[in-house]
Amino acid sequence: MTSRSRRLLSIAGVATLLLWAVDDAQQAPRRSAAAPALARAGGSNTDRPLSPPPPMADAAANEAAALAFAAAVEAAYIPGELRLRLVEGVDLQAFVAEHDLELRRAPGPSGAALVAVRGDRALGPVMDGLRADPRVRGLGRNGRTAGASSAAVPALRARQWHLDMMGVGDSPAAREAAAGVVVAVLDTGVAYAAANEGGQRFAQAPGLAGLRVVSPYDFVEDDALPVDEHWHGTHIASAILGQGEALGVAPGAALMPLRVLDANNQGNEHDLIEALFWAADNGADLINLSLSFSAAYTPSVELQQALERARGKGAVILGAAGNGGGDTVSWPAASPHVLAVGAVRPEAGWRGLGSGAALSAAFSAAPYSNRGLAMGLMAPGGDLSRDMTGDGYVDGILAEAPRPGDPSTTGYTFMAGTSQAAALATGVAARLLAEGVDPAELAALMRKAGWR
Repeated sequence: MTSRSRRLLSIAGVATLLLWAVDDAQQAPRRSAAAPALARAGGSNTDRPLSPPPPMADAAANEAAALAFAAAVEAAYIPGELRLRLVEGVDLQAFVAEHDLELRRAPGPSGAALVAVRGDRALGPVMDGLRADPRVRGLGRNGRTAGASSAAVPALRARQWHLDMMGVGDSPAAREAAAGVVVAVLDTGVAYAAANEGGQRFAQAPGLAGLRVVSPYDFVEDDALPVDEHWHGTHIASAILGQGEALGVAPGAALMPLRVLDANNQGNEHDLIEALFWAADNGADLINLSLSFSAAYTPSVELQQALERARGKGAVILGAAGNGGGDTVSWPAASPHVLAVGAVRPEAGWRGLGSGAALSAAFSAAPYSNRGLAMGLMAPGGDLSRDMTGDGYVDGILAEAPRPGDPSTTGYTFMAGTSQAAALATGVAARLLAEGVDPAELAALMRKAGWR
């Protein structure tokens, strides 16, 4: 790491943040003896269609495996929904009626409409017919997304061990550490403002009350009020830029809340693509994607183009590697245009070790975290199954969120996952951008960060 890189990390106040990253010389991640080996990052990330498992000797077992594979693929997509892009000038309403389709969402920033097959017609023949129509410019199924976290709600507020470990201060200067940076959070919405909608009252999270909010939008309900009907998105936003008792890594940054996941923490590819276009067009410096597709999802050309376009407009994108505990990073984090973030958890005895290599030895890769060739770095994601920090609470990441099932109240919630790891890494990125790091150099700088 150059002296300039060290100075920037020190100025940003995160020189001791655990970001296990690629060793450029060895093409392998830095890790302690306590951590399991991780697949190298920085290698080829060519998109390949998912292939069925190899044939088995037992015909019955082979048939069962094929059925399971087909079911997994089907579950990765919204039934009957298609993303449709027509040649410029074609009348969408007339086209939809001609092909007996239901128009579910008019074209948004990406130019694609969301349509559905009517009745019980088989999807395959319908898609074949649409592809044969010269007026169709693009067509694909609508993938299913979900937030990549699990949660536990504490009875009392506990210490934010991840901030203790990172050395994030609580001084007035620290609370403006990321001023001027715009962070887009594409999630379940954010409790950034009090609201009444559809007969439901939504509370504002106190720690988000003073934020500057930029270009909010709800792509699930197609309006300009992306309040959080779940709790995942608020927790992510709070972990990144909260300014209350639950302090974020990068307070002072501006929030662009974009809702792409519903009250069940579920979403779809179409809304995600539209939100990526929106974030890029409205000046997001950072885009946080603490969500993932299932392992059976095959990335569409349209999603890849949306990610490439956002990067081309200068936005840095960070994504959750996924919580399957597998050797393959989930999409969209697996895209070469996204910095994929995996999760680590604390081991016993980390307190009192100070910083640097000694402290890193008390952390290990979280067992739920995906890993693989597309992995960019790792950051604290926590573990809700134990208390290795010895503070009397599970080792999750503490931040604000609406109470599950009741968005009219908010509180402190422990959550764990690669979602939280991606959020903390996004906070680090915001602090570095605020210190003048070139966005084009940011990912490389963060990959080189580590315990010293």
